[in-house]
Amino acid sequence: MKFTAEQTLLINTYELTIKLCNKKEKASVIKTIQVLINALNFENDAAKEISEGLLRLYLYCQEQIRLEDFERPILVLKEIKESFEKAFENIKEN
Repeated sequence: MKFTAEQTLLINTYELTIKLCNKKEKASVIKTIQVLINALNFENDAAKEISEGLLRLYLYCQEQIRLEDFERPILVLKEIKESFEKAFENIKEN
């Protein structure tokens, strides 16, 4: 299924971050997670709650990476990516 440019960029950022985790590239992973953090929307009331939850997950992932644990962040990031893909597909269908 084809996504919008913004949706594709988000999915690609998750895929890149997961690949960097697999390569154990600590500094690059932390930077790409920061990109995800910077993209969060705390201004819109409808998005604020979701953004707060994602922020907690992203910060957890960054902390685990700093502790040299790459496996947990991979699992978390894969789950989030798959959830976004499903949500984007549902938007397309409606």
